[in-house]
Amino acid sequence: MDDHEGLRVPPFPFDSPLAAKAVALERRRGDLPRVAESQPLLPEIGELQQLISSIVSARIEGNHTTVVDAIDGAQLREEQPSLPLDDSIEEILHLQAAADFLDDVIASGSAITHSQVRELHLMVTRGLRREGDPHPGAYRTEEVAIQGSAHHPPLASTVHAYMSDLLDFANAPADPQFQLIRMAIAHHRFVWIHPFTNGNGRVARLFSYAMLRAYGFAPEVGYKTVNPTTVFGADRRRYYERLAAADSLEDDAIIEWADFVLEGLLRDMTSIAQLSSGTVLPDLVARAVDRAGRSGVLSPEETAVMRIGADGRAFKSGDLVPATGLAPSPRSRLLSSMLEHRLIGRLEANGRIYRIRLTPNPLTSFLIGELAALGMLPEILSDDPNRPA
Repeated sequence: MDDHEGLRVPPFPFDSPLAAKAVALERRRGDLPRVAESQPLLPEIGELQQLISSIVSARIEGNHTTVVDAIDGAQLREEQPSLPLDDSIEEILHLQAAADFLDDVIASGSAITHSQVRELHLMVTRGLRREGDPHPGAYRTEEVAIQGSAHHPPLASTVHAYMSDLLDFANAPADPQFQLIRMAIAHHRFVWIHPFTNGNGRVARLFSYAMLRAYGFAPEVGYKTVNPTTVFGADRRRYYERLAAADSLEDDAIIEWADFVLEGLLRDMTSIAQLSSGTVLPDLVARAVDRAGRSGVLSPEETAVMRIGADGRAFKSGDLVPATGLAPSPRSRLLSSMLEHRLIGRLEANGRIYRIRLTPNPLTSFLIGELAALGMLPEILSDDPNRPA
């Protein structure tokens, strides 16, 4: 079996549930969309899933910002980057920026470094009041206790050594069937070490995402197909229970923890395969557009344009004539307004070929509603405190 000094994959039978999940996930890996030619909106859905993951990670830590407010905050930040926002929304946007950072620096085969881990912590906690840290970007130099937990994190003087061991484990070559198991074990060990005064859970979830990218679960099109944060948010109670049980470092508890993580990843990857097959995604986008139009969030003309692009195909101004009946000047004003509200984007800078956008804009919350209807949202997002009864 896979082994490493101080950190290892415990032995488990080939006919065990964990082995079955590992094999099933390795088969599912081949189903991940690698190109966007047949599904050009997949990168946009990836951006939406990244935003959902950031909301979930903050929710796990007790942030009760509604999905709608988070989307509005993300849209405001895009439009006015220097505008200060509510602390709870800033927390989500910090997580979003940290995930974008990983997309830029971690590719298949990349090694994860101490400096990257500390940079994640800096990005996640800097400037926050409720969920900040007195020393953003630095490993803790004092002893800590975890509220409500029997686990006592290791001494501050040993944190760097423990993190070095963890990074060696995370960066060591691994056979594909062990990669996701190693990611699960590394996530638990990160939380067990508790390397920072605050923000450990959020950074640990980003660390797990970094490991998946390094293992090649990030197709070339930039579609964020797999993010373990949504697994952890699918059942927060079990997440904490399994983490706490694994604190014993007993083989059986570590295996149960890994089984929990792989079960969730298999569920998510099955949903991803479903979403990227046939007309599922274009149909979902079309339903969201229709709902946004009926609610008055989109004007009739905007609805017509978004309907044209619901399958992700690019279009020019002239392509809108049959659906809108608008003359050139009104069409130009319509396109300018839709660009301003991020409902569409140019394929090239200053170009005149467009494609619809999915996030963050007025359509985003309707898309999330459609994903919820298909059972593709983590359970933690179903308890929106501002959701109408």
